Amino acid sequence: MRSALRSTLVGLLVAVGGPMLMYVGFISLLGVSSFEARMIYQHRATVDARDLNVPEQVGYSHRQVIPFNIATLDGLKLHAWHILPIGLYYKHIADLQNGEGGLQDIEQTLNFRLLRDDQEARLVLHCHGSRGDLGWSWRPDNHRALAAAAPDKIHVLAFDYRGFGLSEGSPTETGLQTDALSVFKWATDVAKIPPERIAIFGQSLGAGVAISLARELALRNISVAGIITEGGFTDVPTLCTTYRVAGFLPVAMPLVKFPVLMNYFVSRLINTWENKGRLVDYIQASERYHIQLIHAEDDPIVPLSHCDELFRHAVNATASNQLGLEKFDREKTASKTELGQVGFITEWTTPKGLIRQEVFRFGLHDKILSFPLNGLAVLRAFQSVDPSFAA
Repeated sequence: MRSALRSTLVGLLVAVGGPMLMYVGFISLLGVSSFEARMIYQHRATVDARDLNVPEQVGYSHRQVIPFNIATLDGLKLHAWHILPIGLYYKHIADLQNGEGGLQDIEQTLNFRLLRDDQEARLVLHCHGSRGDLGWSWRPDNHRALAAAAPDKIHVLAFDYRGFGLSEGSPTETGLQTDALSVFKWATDVAKIPPERIAIFGQSLGAGVAISLARELALRNISVAGIITEGGFTDVPTLCTTYRVAGFLPVAMPLVKFPVLMNYFVSRLINTWENKGRLVDYIQASERYHIQLIHAEDDPIVPLSHCDELFRHAVNATASNQLGLEKFDREKTASKTELGQVGFITEWTTPKGLIRQEVFRFGLHDKILSFPLNGLAVLRAFQSVDPSFAA
């Protein structure tokens, strides 16, 4: 009897203690930069085999996209795509299809000249989320959706951060910030696109990249047409309280009820992406801004509460006195436009510009990237500078 009881207790200890030890080991590894980077960025996650120098494999027309490299400010090469709007492509289809494919010297292509020489051209800098590369999953659909509202004028510049796809290096928070600034400098210095004709779009992890870039530019007194985030989060520590790696492995959820352990975990994080603080900095440093925060209510990866918090912090950044939660909720409710079964829109207008939250009931974390609301958001950003654009 005692032997059986002892065996049962040993079995329970193994069953419960084994996973617990594995989890503790997992948490302790987050202080190791290479391990943490793999967990947060997932840049080495296996995706379908494609040649990223053949964009036609993900649905683009022949020579609509030019793959090329952009040099970063710290000496790395980033792999990028310049994506022509489909209407402009159609106007020049005969000349474009006579060109060669593969990695190009972008400045020698007709595609590049159609961007640089058109005074009405607009450019969206596309900052993608974690995992995969610039052509993975719903991202090509997102590129097309972003340009759809002005198919003769809106170009998209998509790029892979360091360590992603065919880009050199390994991802870090400061590294990705450098990448985004380097891509922006290429757009303004090489392609000669003025900042007011550039919009910055970021999804998920890319929302943090987009906010960081906009903040850095504002601190340099550079103003873009607008920033658009989709599925953005407030910061990594907060996201970890709900996030599950691969959909099942909780990062920090078991620690929520143990503040001391949670504080220890947070103190070991290297990549924190303090997006709400940077959004506040961006607003307070800007002479003008146009901010759109888009989120799907059924997002299983980043809960809607993150978007709500980003919006609240953005609004409070415009006020001389902080709005308490109760007053903020009243003000938000008063300015909300319900869209029935679709979702809702809330806008906060100030002398410096607009802060808009758009919540769609459906769309998950990635499917929403293909929705028409993306193109409308881009159009709004460009019209905030030039109301006659694409009218």
